[in-house]
Amino acid sequence: MLLAAALLLTAGAWAQKTHTGYYLYHGKRVEVPVNSEVALAYFRTAKMDTATIHHRYQCLKEVTLAADKADTLYACEVRLPEGTYEEGVAWLKAQPEVWDVEPVIGTTERVPVSNMFFVKLRTADDAALLAEEAAKCGARHEGPVLPGDLWHALSVDKHSAGDALALSTQLGESGKFADVDPGFAYQVHFNVDCPDDTGFDNDQWNMQDMNLCSVWGDGIKGAGIKVAIIDNGVDISNPEFDNMTVAGARNASVPGANPATILGSSPSNTHATGLAGIIFSNHDSLYIAGMAPEASLVNVSFAAPAASYSDYLVAAAHRAFSYAVDTAHSDVILCAWDLQTWSVPSSILEADIVNAMENGRYGKGATVVFAAGNTANLDSNILYPANFDDRILVVGGIDRQHSWFNTSRFGSKLDVVAPGNSVPTTYYSQYMYHTMVFYSTSIAAAHAAGLAALILSANPNLTRHQVDRIIKGTAQKVGGYTYGYSSVQPVGSWNAKMGHGLLDATAAVEQATSTPAYDLWIKDDGMDDTGNEPNYDSYPVYESPSIHVFPLGYTSEVYNLNYDQTYTIQVAIHNLTSTPVYFLNSNVKFYWTVVSNKLWRNSWTSGGTTCGFANSGTVNATGTTTSISAGGYGIVTSATFTVPAYETPLCTLWDKPSSLSIVAVVDDDNLTVGENATDYPLEAFVRINNNVAWKSYSLGPTLPGYASPLNGDGNCISTLSPNPTTGQATLEYTLPEDVRVGEVLVMNSMGAVVYRAPATGQNHVIDLSSTPSGSYYVYLTGDGELLGMRTLIRD
Repeated sequence: MLLAAALLLTAGAWAQKTHTGYYLYHGKRVEVPVNSEVALAYFRTAKMDTATIHHRYQCLKEVTLAADKADTLYACEVRLPEGTYEEGVAWLKAQPEVWDVEPVIGTTERVPVSNMFFVKLRTADDAALLAEEAAKCGARHEGPVLPGDLWHALSVDKHSAGDALALSTQLGESGKFADVDPGFAYQVHFNVDCPDDTGFDNDQWNMQDMNLCSVWGDGIKGAGIKVAIIDNGVDISNPEFDNMTVAGARNASVPGANPATILGSSPSNTHATGLAGIIFSNHDSLYIAGMAPEASLVNVSFAAPAASYSDYLVAAAHRAFSYAVDTAHSDVILCAWDLQTWSVPSSILEADIVNAMENGRYGKGATVVFAAGNTANLDSNILYPANFDDRILVVGGIDRQHSWFNTSRFGSKLDVVAPGNSVPTTYYSQYMYHTMVFYSTSIAAAHAAGLAALILSANPNLTRHQVDRIIKGTAQKVGGYTYGYSSVQPVGSWNAKMGHGLLDATAAVEQATSTPAYDLWIKDDGMDDTGNEPNYDSYPVYESPSIHVFPLGYTSEVYNLNYDQTYTIQVAIHNLTSTPVYFLNSNVKFYWTVVSNKLWRNSWTSGGTTCGFANSGTVNATGTTTSISAGGYGIVTSATFTVPAYETPLCTLWDKPSSLSIVAVVDDDNLTVGENATDYPLEAFVRINNNVAWKSYSLGPTLPGYASPLNGDGNCISTLSPNPTTGQATLEYTLPEDVRVGEVLVMNSMGAVVYRAPATGQNHVIDLSSTPSGSYYVYLTGDGELLGMRTLIRD
């Protein structure tokens, strides 16, 4: 069952993920976990159209309604604003377009409760009693489910005395009726997942190991998606392709050639036909089953005979990509070949591949899949052109034991693996279609192209980048290999021979169905950051221009923070797509950490203190809904954030943290790669997730505020002159003999540190030449304790 589940980016974002609910089953109470983070909401379409509902409330999963409801209502699961479950439900019910709000049972696999529940009468004469009891609790008595039936239906709305789960339990426990049923919104799952093709059970280990049956069982077989195979021509006369749709065909080797004359049955077509068999083979009780049999083939031939030099090959490749991308508008492009070169790249070919990835699918980008290449050796590298651009999905091969296939090339450019050893597929001749067994990374790459087609069939709004992230982020970590963080492949844990792991169709399609069409992101660096992932700009990603901090009650942004001071955090959320988004501010999460070795998640989940100062924490954003226009941005404001104060006075200033990092995360149900990892360097994690941003702030010492009790006796500062000053001022002081480390700090009226230096000797020249006019506070500290304070006026 493919239940779309929202990917939660934090643990503990809500006080608890579930709370206990009850329903009656044959008269006995059954305890169920009610999801505290989501609810099923019914909307009145007369008040708001479904497209606006979907975007404004970020619908996670639509619920199909009965025909008599569907004309006026629309229902979907929505994420509740942060706070208690009751507060979130109350907020939803207060919206004029909301008709009713019902609970959802479970977390990963969820079952909503509909607004309809059922009561069984003891006798037909109890119908009036049921109508009376329903009226008492604000429910509507709909009547018998069937004429003369003892089971009667009741419905509730937001004005009823409770939800369907609670009211069905209440009526059932009244003792006045025979039985109740709370009316769960079940999802039908027909148990006919795996095809009955004769070779599937015994021979197609490849399909079984990639978890395809449940995807097919839910009816996802590639419909509406075009897959181009740029190769030596697919023999479409094979019986496995009897029901295949050919969306286009072209012999790119000869300009203007009739494709029908060069894409026929021939031994030279063995390679392309074998690739097509993995993707397009019918589910028809014959030998094998393809991954996406309802997808359409774009059949492009361009290759010269194997191992021969061709003076027309670059031009042919150019024509092939132009046809596949610009004419046929292919969604996925499969290239199971290389040019056997490392030193003489082709600018034309590279431009064609980049054009496909950036401009294909009318701007969403086509997924370009290349085989890793065969004939591996100890210093094996992925071959050209698969290795020239990190956006190409490069696929290696494994065997039936999930071990690296020893002729599969590997290395830093390898993305994922798929079955490539002893895989049955189609042959060029209709008389031999069932005898071909492939051993190559070519056939492995065909599996990845088939999975991309399934993902896009499940959610055609996805961008190329989202497809790429879903395939890598959901891959199975098989084979007993060690997978870990790598700077060369930072999108999830990775291994040089296995990439991110074996393709997982069920996990990938589930992720695709829960990924929204819009893409919200936060700038990592300056104006050059356009939201592309990974972000390989040279700019530091710990200086996000989209995160802003203000002292509580002030409107001037600060870039330095102080202990025991309270601030407000804001973040600008950008909309990368052309779809307007109505976004709940509470879906923004903030984390802070002073840990020096900053690792994703581990930096704020490991806890602990330094000199009594907490090392990390979380801050949850508040507010209602922010409208983010197409291609625009909105400001989402956090709850207030107080920098902790020290509890231990024994640490010197040099022992205490000198900086604090704030990380902002947009929880918009897009896949956040490596979400649960604790070994990612934070910089790498920010670069590969455009909905995560980071800003680092210098951190001041513990100070008692702007008014000091040390202006008289005990103040170690003797003079500060000239005061007022136009730039420099000399501070004269006397440090106690037992002070080990002294420091001079100057803060502006907003609490930002503008000057900081060690205090040695008996005087110090403070330079405020680069600061604006105003009042400043000069502090003298020793071993972390305040020794003196003066006010300095800068003219």
